[in-house]
Amino acid sequence: MTDDTVSRALADLYALGIKPDWWKLEPQATGNAWGNIEKVIKTNDPYCRGIVLLGLDAPEEELARAFATAAGHSAVKGFAVGRTIFSSVAESWLAGKIDDDKATSDMAERFANLVNVWNKSHP
Repeated sequence: MTDDTVSRALADLYALGIKPDWWKLEPQATGNAWGNIEKVIKTNDPYCRGIVLLGLDAPEEELARAFATAAGHSAVKGFAVGRTIFSSVAESWLAGKIDDDKATSDMAERFANLVNVWNKSHP
């Protein structure tokens, strides 16, 4: 994948008349890739609310890098990383290894950690 792969795909979707309120995109490898994506969105849809980052069940360390790469790109507004927060917790809960209270506290802790990571990269 190159720095213009996703931006070209978005341009193609805009050319088809597709204009979502939000884009939910996977992390990009470089700031240039985010810049290209922002340019396509601004050119094609001034009413787009922005981008939320997908987590793809990535560990917190990978998401921290992804958040840092997205920093400074105003179109990237937040993250949607459900599986990172609940996947392994749900597995343990479904297997009867942890109870409801432990599952809830583990997921809350994971979410709080990610919010802190996001806030550090997006002051």
